[in-house]
Amino acid sequence: MATYASLRDMQLNARQLLARASKTDDRHVVLTCHGKPVAVVMPVSPDELEGAERALRSWRLRQAAEELRAAARNTPRPAMTMAAVDREIRRARRARAQGAEKRHGRR
Repeated sequence: MATYASLRDMQLNARQLLARASKTDDRHVVLTCHGKPVAVVMPVSPDELEGAERALRSWRLRQAAEELRAAARNTPRPAMTMAAVDREIRRARRARAQGAEKRHGRR
């Protein structure tokens, strides 16, 4: 079971909370503000720091990827087919080429 502490408790008793958390299986303190979790603090040794940072970056990347996947699942698919996209690209290129010809006095 994780150790929970308010931000105020952490301000007043940080060393004791970290010492207590390091003795539990979870090895972290969940900080709360008005009863809601806002941060996780965990003690690390200098030898563990690089691995802990790597694990945190990996976790955050997985979270971001999952959020993007969820947003993509909830976003309606575009109504355009690939053929329609290709036609629109050709039309835009022709219009751009004609505009360049007019600007340079060519016809």
